[in-house]
Amino acid sequence: MQVQNRVIKVTVINEYSKTIEAAADNYLTLLKANLKKMDYRLSGVLFENPVSKKILTRN
Repeated sequence: MQVQNRVIKVTVINEYSKTIEAAADNYLTLLKANLKKMDYRLSGVLFENPVSKKILTRN
């Protein structure tokens, strides 16, 4: 998670990133709304698979 000037970017790294992304999709609007109530802004949520990332960085 990165926070700068009350703007938040979340990166979720998990080998089941596609499943988690699908499940989290229902909650992202709620997260964004609740952060706004606390004077924060959600700039984005990124879901990464560490296995895919390792394959990409080896080349």
